[in-house]
Amino acid sequence: MENIRAQSQGGIQALLAAEQEAQQIVASARNGDASFAVNWLEQETEAKIQNLKNASAAVSQDIVSMIMKHTVLATIPHSFRILSVLMADFLHLPKNGSSNEVVILHGDLELWILEAHSLPNMDLASERMRRCFSIFGGCTCTSTMQREDHNGGYKTITSDPYVSVCVAGATVAQTRVISNCENPKWDEHFQVPVAHPVSSIEFQVKDNDILGAELIGVVIVPVQKIMTGERISGWFPVVGPNGNLMKSSPELHLSVQFTPVNSTPANKDGEGSLAEHWTVNAYFPLRNCGKVTLYQDAHVPDGFLPEIPLDGGKVFQNNKCWEDICHAILEAHHLVYIVGWSVFHKVKLVREPTKPLPNGGELNLGDLLKFKSQEGVRVAMLIWDDKTSHDKFLLKTVVGTLFTHHQKCVIVDSQASGGKRKITAFVGGLDLCDGRYDTPEHRLFCNLEDIFANDYHNPTFPVGAQSPRQPWHDLHCKIEGPAAYDVLTNFEQRWRKATKWKQRFQKVTHWHDDVLIRLDRMSWILKPSSVTPGDDSDFQVSEEDDSENWHVQVFRSIDSGSVKGFPKLVHEAEAQVYKL
Repeated sequence: MENIRAQSQGGIQALLAAEQEAQQIVASARNGDASFAVNWLEQETEAKIQNLKNASAAVSQDIVSMIMKHTVLATIPHSFRILSVLMADFLHLPKNGSSNEVVILHGDLELWILEAHSLPNMDLASERMRRCFSIFGGCTCTSTMQREDHNGGYKTITSDPYVSVCVAGATVAQTRVISNCENPKWDEHFQVPVAHPVSSIEFQVKDNDILGAELIGVVIVPVQKIMTGERISGWFPVVGPNGNLMKSSPELHLSVQFTPVNSTPANKDGEGSLAEHWTVNAYFPLRNCGKVTLYQDAHVPDGFLPEIPLDGGKVFQNNKCWEDICHAILEAHHLVYIVGWSVFHKVKLVREPTKPLPNGGELNLGDLLKFKSQEGVRVAMLIWDDKTSHDKFLLKTVVGTLFTHHQKCVIVDSQASGGKRKITAFVGGLDLCDGRYDTPEHRLFCNLEDIFANDYHNPTFPVGAQSPRQPWHDLHCKIEGPAAYDVLTNFEQRWRKATKWKQRFQKVTHWHDDVLIRLDRMSWILKPSSVTPGDDSDFQVSEEDDSENWHVQVFRSIDSGSVKGFPKLVHEAEAQVYKL
């Protein structure tokens, strides 16, 4: 190898000078003009690859191997950097020569993110800064940082990589973080339903840090390459955030396969198998024999919306969301749990009643919850956008993290058959706060002194304005049956995460001193069995062959940073799914 390097000294300067030209080649390739790059490669290789022009959209592994075997290119490290970017661009060019063509990707996207190698150390700068400002250490300029661990040894400080998969700007999958590793192995598998207008799929390799993630580089797979349904697999060069070259030549090992919607099992096998095939491998499984009540806006006046015919001669009934929530809170015997981005205690839930209100229904939300608490009902709230969510350092302490959670849930116990109680959950897009009460009429100037009194919200206009109101249109639902307990589990996990610091300094001596109700201590409240997955007959609110039967699966975009008990490893998560 040394002899070859010595013989190649004459070509080194030429290749170094050609780097600027190579950058122009990359730019030309990205703009769809691959001919200049192809000609340059042909001139620099003795192999004279005749079919490279036709294969510029998908350079085969054989062609890549032939180029890598060329004496000059294979023996000069600088040329490796040029070649890696060129190959990345050639591999990512669609067949029609345009990398920006947008197509509708509708179907199932299956992803395997296996491993990466030679990732750069992104923590050198932050570690040096930490030491500079630390009273216990000084600045250092060494290329390798080490920190003492709890066992008295030392560990290298380097990147904490993970991979996010983005489709049309939306993150649809994300691996776990592997700490202090430049050659991470994730070996994770994702199956993602998609319906997005996209030109490419981005695999963003990031470094997790205290102050947020830092982008290491990106692998881009053009959508044309996966539209055929063939599985694309291999090692892909990781290109820097600005398309720049990285000295370590990092690569990502992944596989991608797309199944068009008309070829998915659910569509191919017919409607009878929809429930089975549309089950997504998520934390909460599909629950059978449930009931879902759908809501539009906080309130819908009787007869205001056109009738929607259903099968069997039935007509869809437009229900009253906030009125139903108010009645559910009033009828709760043991618990009222609320999750919200914002909760305003002065808001009134029922303003245009369509049925008699029980005692307390005329109260605003704050007084209503106080009223139920005085009755002995356990009332607990998780709020993000509220003064009670801030401490003196302006950190969000109620939810326990710095993330904005937009979960909006009301969970109560309600009447079940046989004199027992069951869990009912309201989930959707409506916060119980100011400005959210609206109807399909969207009255902007009317009823400001009665229906919308003391409930003006319109950030477009200056403080002190009284009209027009900002209209608010959103959807909500009520879940009854086994899936309602998954919503309860989500609240309990978030609550335990949010209160973990308080519980460390406060010993709970009696079970009734804990805020959360222990369902296992109350035989009259239906609760999931540790043996069955929660779909036994006690929890079912409809029959399997009933036209009103719902199959419900609860999804959430959340991780162990926001909930307690959420598995951090993929294999633990899969095992947890099978237990539920």
